[in-house]
Amino acid sequence: MATSVLTPNSDKLFVGRNTAAELLDVSTRTIDDAIRAGDLEAFRVGRRVLIRKDALIRFAERATMRQARISAQDTALIAARA
Repeated sequence: MATSVLTPNSDKLFVGRNTAAELLDVSTRTIDDAIRAGDLEAFRVGRRVLIRKDALIRFAERATMRQARISAQDTALIAARA
């Protein structure tokens, strides 16, 4: 199962684009966009694009924090309009 890749006991240091997308429940296009934007660190080995497991975790944490800030801002806007 792919989700075991991000467990602390996993011996895998890198994941591919497809696995990263599956773990975060997003499309590979979203992963590619994040890499292009510099939001997700990755490198190429031959034809494969590999992402360090710790970089994927940091990306997910930043995205979660960003979403929480957006939700807080939305809540503040709604409260201000009420």
